[in-house]
Amino acid sequence: MKEVDHYRQVMESLHRHGLTPMVTLHHFTNPLWFERLGGWLNPRAPELIARFSGFIAKELGELVPFWSPINEPMIVVIGSYLFGAEPPGQSDWNAAMTASRHILQAHGAMYRAVRESTSHNPQVGLVHNMPYIEPYDPDSEDDRNAAALADLLMNEYFLAGIDTGTVGPPAGQGEEVPGLKDAWDFIGINYYSRHRMAHDQPADTSGLPPPDAELTLMGYEVFPRASTRSSYA
Repeated sequence: MKEVDHYRQVMESLHRHGLTPMVTLHHFTNPLWFERLGGWLNPRAPELIARFSGFIAKELGELVPFWSPINEPMIVVIGSYLFGAEPPGQSDWNAAMTASRHILQAHGAMYRAVRESTSHNPQVGLVHNMPYIEPYDPDSEDDRNAAALADLLMNEYFLAGIDTGTVGPPAGQGEEVPGLKDAWDFIGINYYSRHRMAHDQPADTSGLPPPDAELTLMGYEVFPRASTRSSYA
């Protein structure tokens, strides 16, 4: 298969140049065959994407010591199914929760598929986007509730799911997922900025920065002193 051959050449080139490959199996873009089958809303999505992951790991495994199943999984949920900013462009809470469950289940299935498809003891882990979240108006109970929900969805849900092996709130009620618990050998954290949550304003990706804030080229507030865990309470 020419696509696999291409990436094998990429991995071999990295090794020749003294670089260590790290492969991300899903980085926002769905394979066309996967999208045609319903993408992350298909109940078989975890099984299907795990089969793909096992195939790639079998083909490239001896060249790749580090793997990430799904880059920033909750950004996939929010961008594609809640904000409607990414394909398939949906803005539906129920669809977002369905995708959240399937993506969490898929992480565990992909973890197992990669590990079982190569004998080179790869390290497979999570790369997670964790914004610093706080209420737009700390004195507003509605804003505090909005921040709490955003923190639960963005920062806690996926980590807690892998830690406990269950689908917890807001997408589940603690349903156990076989093979999910401790399905990580490392955790990578992406931090971009803080997000100030206002209950009465449309959610967006800029995080509602103050008017005088220094911004990055992507419009994010420069806020280096924030930790990767919200402390708005």
